[in-house]
Amino acid sequence: MAPQLRNFGIAALAALPLANAHMYMKHPVPFDKTQLQQDRSPLTSGQYPCKFQDYSVTERTTLAVGQSYTLDFYPGNAQEVAEIGSTTGAAVHDGGSCQLSITTDKNPTAKSTFKVFHSIEGGCPGLNNQASTFQYKLPDSIPNGDVTFAWTWFPVSSQNPEMYMNCAPVTVTGGSDDTSAFDELPDIFVANVGFTSFSEGLSAVTGLLTSTLTQTEILAQGQFPQCLAEGEKILQFPNPGDSLETGDTSTWPLAKPKGECSSGSSGKSSGASSPKPASSAVSSATTSATTQEVASTTSIPGIAFAESSAAATTLLTTTAAAAPVAEATSEAAAPVAEATSAVAAAPSQAAAATNGEANSQCTDANDGQVICNGTSQFGLCNRGSIVWQDVSAGMVCQDGKVVGSEKAKRSHGHRHARRHGHF
Repeated sequence: MAPQLRNFGIAALAALPLANAHMYMKHPVPFDKTQLQQDRSPLTSGQYPCKFQDYSVTERTTLAVGQSYTLDFYPGNAQEVAEIGSTTGAAVHDGGSCQLSITTDKNPTAKSTFKVFHSIEGGCPGLNNQASTFQYKLPDSIPNGDVTFAWTWFPVSSQNPEMYMNCAPVTVTGGSDDTSAFDELPDIFVANVGFTSFSEGLSAVTGLLTSTLTQTEILAQGQFPQCLAEGEKILQFPNPGDSLETGDTSTWPLAKPKGECSSGSSGKSSGASSPKPASSAVSSATTSATTQEVASTTSIPGIAFAESSAAATTLLTTTAAAAPVAEATSEAAAPVAEATSAVAAAPSQAAAATNGEANSQCTDANDGQVICNGTSQFGLCNRGSIVWQDVSAGMVCQDGKVVGSEKAKRSHGHRHARRHGHF
């Protein structure tokens, strides 16, 4: 189908209530699947990891190292599709790429380290509006005991950048008594979180200076990696590990992600491929959930963790005006002389952003805009109220923008200044 016709179909279907047709992991049994039955939308920044942070165990699955197990999804058959009232089948979004990973944390947080033991590129979690099943084995590097199992998915077709994640409590037997080999596995791949559109994500990652930090190190600092998996392409993981399964890649091209996508581990960048899942041609209804973040500009130099998934958050991001630069001939854009900075709302401040103090500068006409309180504080105009926040060191608020001071420009203009956001 011609791209313009296919996109028209996506736009028409987006108005339909298809969110309940999204997939969630059925086995291993996830934490509190009742919540997943009600909300199967993509992750927001406040929902990483695992979508919901209610780690109540209703059923714990035992997995023996070396044994073959089935990964399956809901809705996975005609009866389950009928149960959710969908007339278009399961929303598999033309398949995509998935990873299976483990963390030794029983109650994972955004700073937990998930180690990947199996990757799937293409056809996951299904095709043709139908879910597929996949086989996996735990390697002997996985530690014994109670751990958390995670499934992540990056769909091919979606209106906005998406990442899905479900987690399950499992008990590992026959595995390792230490974590030395486990620590060498690739880290989980994280992308698309915090971007509200592909154009916004592309703007954020275009021209990024090469980061010396891995994704895990960025997450440990309370930030999300600025990494984008492009739409209408099958994500090719930067580090899939030794166990890589290749699905249907005949319809959509494979593509590497863009931005801060470096995996922190000694895992290999490629591995032996497993057989394709039993799926064929690609066709699916497509939809996306409304994200909870609201950005003040289209460029996101840094995305801070939200404190809770229960409340919508407001992320304040600003960029300094870039000085003219000569046209670059290489793919990597040369750094501009003007420092770029992001000021992300702290969790407690973000959660309270709808209850700020009234301010005469904040009117309906400038709702959503950044307001300066002198040069040392800024706030986002939100329906007549503002929550004031201090600017980062070396920054000033001026004319509705948070920019680098002259001193900051001289001493830090050559550096990538995105690391100011905190929890």
